[in-house]
Amino acid sequence: MSNYEIYAQSIDGVTLALNTLDEAGFPKENMQDRNEKTLWKCDTANTSGYITIDFGAQRTIDYLLLGNHNYTDTGKGIKLSYDDADNPAFGDETFSVGAGGSYHDYVSGNADRWYETFTSRLKRYWRLYLEAMGAATNQEIGTIFMGAHWNWAHEPELIQPEDSGYPVTLNQAGGGSRYSQVSNTTVRRTWGIPLEYIVAAEKTKHETFRDQIFMDENGGLSRYPFYWSDDDGTTFYYSRYRGNLHLEQQAYQAWKTQHVFEEEL
Repeated sequence: MSNYEIYAQSIDGVTLALNTLDEAGFPKENMQDRNEKTLWKCDTANTSGYITIDFGAQRTIDYLLLGNHNYTDTGKGIKLSYDDADNPAFGDETFSVGAGGSYHDYVSGNADRWYETFTSRLKRYWRLYLEAMGAATNQEIGTIFMGAHWNWAHEPELIQPEDSGYPVTLNQAGGGSRYSQVSNTTVRRTWGIPLEYIVAAEKTKHETFRDQIFMDENGGLSRYPFYWSDDDGTTFYYSRYRGNLHLEQQAYQAWKTQHVFEEEL
């Protein structure tokens, strides 16, 4: 058994501001399309800078997850802060990741993903500080996820088919894109996750997750991909939901379902 955790909230649709410039062809909007392959890049090497995030309304945040970033030096780090008074001028700044005046080192178990959880905060304005990484290195990030993660009280055994094949969906307008060709050396993995006993509080979490990823009404792939982990946030997978999330009541205030996650390549 493992501890399954879901990270489904990105910064898509929020207002971003930088105190540095984008490199041509790598705009800040690339951090908001849920596509790890499209990058934001700073236009100047060895430059520290802020990314200011305005969610438009207060959002509960208890994790930061950067996808496809290039922070691989444990001597470099980041600071994530919020304005305690919900003031866009950041007159009263409190740090959640990395104490004031210090940096939070790279800790993710995946070489291209930066992950940290912290005490939950309900705030509108957030700021991500990226420390300079040395000569000839321009900072880059593929996607940013921030929100409230959740884990399942019931921890099933994971079912991973060996013959997942190469399913492809084309021309999706939002939440990244699928390519028309997939290398035949790379199998797109799928995971089947049976959940046999879901209590009422857990049912609400499943329904919230369903609404966050914009599931296909015809049982296809969800519009939005998301991150999940089966080992307490050490190993991450980037996936879409496949099928419909049916919650079948099997007893009084007890439900069951079957999740199928399909890997994003």
